[in-house]
Amino acid sequence: MSFKELNRLIKSDFNFLKGNKTGFKNFIVTVFFNPKFQLIFNYRLSVYFEKSSFGFLNIIIYYINLIFFSSEISPKSKIGENFRVAHPIGIIIGHGVEIGNNVTIFQNVTIGGKNIGEEIYPLIGDNVTVFANATIVGAVRVSNYNVIGANSLVIHSCLDENSIYAGLPAKKISCV
Repeated sequence: MSFKELNRLIKSDFNFLKGNKTGFKNFIVTVFFNPKFQLIFNYRLSVYFEKSSFGFLNIIIYYINLIFFSSEISPKSKIGENFRVAHPIGIIIGHGVEIGNNVTIFQNVTIGGKNIGEEIYPLIGDNVTVFANATIVGAVRVSNYNVIGANSLVIHSCLDENSIYAGLPAKKISCV
């Protein structure tokens, strides 16, 4: 990842998070005192350092996220533009996870491999919302414009777009 790409992704996350608020005060508050932005910013930095000659710095940033937010977002995961974390506590995103653009994730969400040592990870499309305490594991695909309900376990692909999936295991419950 180039510095230019890092800058572009951070700006997109910042603008997506701040919404219509403008001004220097809002900028300072968002960058320095908003944990939602700080978690994402730290993830972006760890990806940048992972791919640079300063690889050891990504470990420091990884532990900062772990200590302050109880969240683990692997620098080897791929997260698109306009990523938003509604509540930055307890989020786990594994190594090979791929997440599209305009995705919102709530607290205590786990997205990762199904078995230890297995290199098969979820693929999440664009404009997806994953509500609190949801778990998405294994070789599953969540299509664009889907909603994963709170306390759901996704172990099968959610291929119908514009749908709501919920339950244990998650099933399509309605169309948006």
